[in-house]
Amino acid sequence: MIIIQNPTKDTYVTDIEVGINKGIDANVGQSSTLDLFKVASENSNSRARALIEIVTNPNDGDTITLIDSSGTSKTFEYDDNTVVVNGNVSIAIANDLATTLNNTINIINAVLDFDITSSKLYSNIILLKQVNPGVSGDTAISVVAGERIKSKDFIRFEHSACLIEFNLEDLKDKHLSAGNIVNSVFNSKDDFRAYINLRDVGKSSTRPNDFKLKLGLLESSFKEGLGRDVVHFSDLDDANFKTIDSKNSLTWTNEGIVSEDDLFVDTLNPENTSFEFYFENGTENLKIDITNYLHEYFKETANYDKSSFVLYFDNDYLFDIYTYFVKRFGSRNLKNKSNIPQLQLYVKDTKIENVIIEKKRYFNNEENFFLFNTKGNTLKSFIDAVDVKLDVTYSDSSGSDLIDLTYTGSSIYNYKGDKVTGIKKFLINDSDITQQINDTAFQSNLERFGYNSLNFRYYYDDGAIETLIKNETVKFYLPESDINEISFSNRNIRVSIDLLQRELKADNSTISLKTSFVDINKQYKSVNVASQLYSEDLGFITYEMYDVDSGMTLIENNDEFTLLNFNGKHYILNLFATENFINKRVNFKFKYKDPITGLSKIVANDNITIRFVQWLITCLVVIS
Repeated sequence: MIIIQNPTKDTYVTDIEVGINKGIDANVGQSSTLDLFKVASENSNSRARALIEIVTNPNDGDTITLIDSSGTSKTFEYDDNTVVVNGNVSIAIANDLATTLNNTINIINAVLDFDITSSKLYSNIILLKQVNPGVSGDTAISVVAGERIKSKDFIRFEHSACLIEFNLEDLKDKHLSAGNIVNSVFNSKDDFRAYINLRDVGKSSTRPNDFKLKLGLLESSFKEGLGRDVVHFSDLDDANFKTIDSKNSLTWTNEGIVSEDDLFVDTLNPENTSFEFYFENGTENLKIDITNYLHEYFKETANYDKSSFVLYFDNDYLFDIYTYFVKRFGSRNLKNKSNIPQLQLYVKDTKIENVIIEKKRYFNNEENFFLFNTKGNTLKSFIDAVDVKLDVTYSDSSGSDLIDLTYTGSSIYNYKGDKVTGIKKFLINDSDITQQINDTAFQSNLERFGYNSLNFRYYYDDGAIETLIKNETVKFYLPESDINEISFSNRNIRVSIDLLQRELKADNSTISLKTSFVDINKQYKSVNVASQLYSEDLGFITYEMYDVDSGMTLIENNDEFTLLNFNGKHYILNLFATENFINKRVNFKFKYKDPITGLSKIVANDNITIRFVQWLITCLVVIS
């Protein structure tokens, strides 16, 4: 099942200059697109920037030589004995890298008649900026320090970064039982995935390729803004690349670029808070896995309470000589909601409890049994603090038990972690009930009928007395060995969905669609015989959902997250009816495998088109 959350706000910020307008002051919060670009060495009015990366603490005598836009050259020498080459500027080596980095920044900024400024970009990276604009600032950096210090030369560039915010607290409230993550599907990262998806809506025949974008968590929320001018960048508002939110006095650490201090970073577990995506050919939609972060958010781990994301260029690409123009994603302001940013929560369908109503049971096979405590057509809680048990028995002609097994029922939980009232589950392992029993009558029944009937007794057990709940007889069968029962090659499968009006409300709710796969050939064999047709058990079935009118795939086929569950009569398709599907006509393609050939087969039915309609709350007003 795939749950979809829409953003509450989005925008992009830029430092591009268009005529007299400075994009660094502009806001485009109402733009229909989120534009990611980098333009290198084009604007003569922009100031060149460079990087110094201190990998490890420098050695005495290591040097960095910088040249400003006026041609003034300065050599900075790291020193731990107060002796430096005549004319070099001394930088004291501290005991730790962080202090050495701060010393470097302070010394560069303190040099007189030198038009380069420096500031901290990351914990070990210094951002350098020419004071004066123009091509004269595109100077080279010389480093003599082995692998201890690295640099990227000065280059003029203009670029952008995208800001997106999702209401993660709302997502948690709706899909996770409060304080009960242990019983939910979100307890383990192996059982769900979370992605931020941005769809490429650019129309250009050429797009930037071979570059990497990074995704981080903003320390604070941002103001979306009311700006609309994406041509001249004339609308002054925030967020922009100076100010994140003027109302709360939030600004970027370094104007015109994303810095580490703007972000929430888990230094011990950086994989939880920093993500990246590589564009190979440039036509890809962006899909970034944020499962690690959302898992910690759901667990309410300390400081994992951020909901705003920033998408920006990796430094290796931001400071190279190439232009990347323009990667254009749809914003939340688009009318076609299929193209807006989405947070997609993929839940393993195998982790959604499949309550089996009636199915064929087999010897030497894992089987789940469910006991319902129904009163007045309503599921009611079982007696508190009393075990619900199941005895499975089979006796020979003399009354001796050949099978005598006891199971204790367990509670079941929905994917949110909520306990399901009035249902107990009993798991019978594949080795518990075997056909290999040395009894003449038992084996005679298997040879004659292909099954044996076992006695099931459900009861309460408080340790003192046992109170009957239900008795029933259950048939256990031998495995099918007829090739016609195993292979699908001779089957003519038709799919149907049990939905009378062919409409679903797009109200952000979870729907279970009853889906049946019927062998038409078998129907022809049953002439003038009244019967109710149940679904064939085709084993592992997955689905794809597509827009009938546009052909766009809305939900991609996935072996783990679009899996149908068989309950003995029908397959259950768990579908999240997002509001983004309003007014869409959709249909499905189902995939299953022939167990003999291993070939995948697709089954579809043009007559099961479903329309998603808007959910309306109607109020009746009575005037007296």
